Amino acid sequence: MKLAFWIVFVVGFVGCTAFGIGPVLQRAGGDWLSPYMLAGCVLGAALVALAIAFATGFRPSLLPTDTAMVVALVTVVAAKVVVALVQSGLSAFARG
Repeated sequence: MKLAFWIVFVVGFVGCTAFGIGPVLQRAGGDWLSPYMLAGCVLGAALVALAIAFATGFRPSLLPTDTAMVVALVTVVAAKVVVALVQSGLSAFARG
């Protein structure tokens, strides 16, 4: 499970860096306070917090096992993807 956690973390982090924050910020017109940027930043902070907790062996009561931590990480990565896709779709819709 440890390897799975770190693979998901690296793929999610690289994906966000390459395809997330830049394009989302561009579609938001450079507005760091847009709801999509704020949601992405909060979710990104949650990813980093999960990685720190996992690396240090800290397990919150809601995530007592490595499997639970992996599921939580996958869920947060998926939420970030949904936020980016929704913002992309709404942006395309607004352009007509």
